[in-house]
Amino acid sequence: ASQGAATTAWGTLLALAGGHCAVDLCSGIWPVFKTLAHLDIATAGLIATVGSMTGNGLQLAFGVLADRGWRKRLIVTGVAVAGTVTLVPWAVRSYLIMGALVLVTSVGSAAFHPSATGAAANLSRQRVGFMVALFLSGGYIGYALSQFLFSAVYESAHTLTPVIALLPLAMAAA
Repeated sequence: ASQGAATTAWGTLLALAGGHCAVDLCSGIWPVFKTLAHLDIATAGLIATVGSMTGNGLQLAFGVLADRGWRKRLIVTGVAVAGTVTLVPWAVRSYLIMGALVLVTSVGSAAFHPSATGAAANLSRQRVGFMVALFLSGGYIGYALSQFLFSAVYESAHTLTPVIALLPLAMAAA
């Protein structure tokens, strides 16, 4: 029975780290997109600020909801909506729509992070630090790859950037 529990814990950790990779991959798109699309830097900065402040502020509320039984729903929903930012090239004529897309991604990230961190920490009583470290490494990998991947897709065919959203959707399913 304990080997089955260990296998389940490692599978869950892999899904959580993959979800973290997907969320942070999408979170890193806006900084490179604003440059590639030659957006007004002040307006792009305002969009980033509103998204970041809203998302970071909401983590407190999402953490409380996660502790009250909403953890799995917040993880799945957060990962699933993180890919919304991949649609920004389609909305380049409207700062309001681009801002809304960035905001949805920031809220998804906010829903995911406290919920998934708590889930990773609960996978093993003996290896809490190790489990959380592996979970965190998924996010670092995603963020590190975000601008490279987005730039490559955008430069080859900017209308295909929503294909990147398949990763968060797949990880939400996992």
